[in-house]
Amino acid sequence: MRQYTTISQVKNYTLLNWESSWDTQVESWIEQMTKFIENYTQRVFEGVSEERVFDGAGGVNLMVDDLLEVYTLQIDDVEIDSADYKLYPANTTPYYKVYYGGGFSMGKQNIVVDGVWGYSLETPLDIEYACTVLVAGIIQNQKRLSGEKKSETIGNYRVDYSDKQIKDFEMAKYTLDFYKKSII
Repeated sequence: MRQYTTISQVKNYTLLNWESSWDTQVESWIEQMTKFIENYTQRVFEGVSEERVFDGAGGVNLMVDDLLEVYTLQIDDVEIDSADYKLYPANTTPYYKVYYGGGFSMGKQNIVVDGVWGYSLETPLDIEYACTVLVAGIIQNQKRLSGEKKSETIGNYRVDYSDKQIKDFEMAKYTLDFYKKSII
């Protein structure tokens, strides 16, 4: 399971030291907040190598999930030479469109792209920070730290923060909103 922060980062952020028996629960929260971030932004932030299958629509463009690199592209079980297709946007990753002048034939699950999928090869530092802040908010709520509490919400996620962490939560929310995939 991907994790966008670590127990060590959470301990350093909260300045708390807990018994090692609590680590399993904190790991679970880290996994939950990692999944929350992926669902909220509609992105995976660590590249994964795998084949993905798409339906051909008959045009010259194939819209894909965040893509970092293509190993092979097959249309109707025929491998297309990498010189014959282009990835867009041209000057940055992740790519989200494959252009093939020969056209993607119509069909169900007739296009196979083997490559590296995700927003980046490694988790961006600001996503690590956002995940750390979200997990710290859960821990703070569990530990009932002193200070006035404020409730904050991102999507279905809600947590209480003390005054001192509210600015960090706002920055985490801003970060996640920045990365949120816009639906075209």
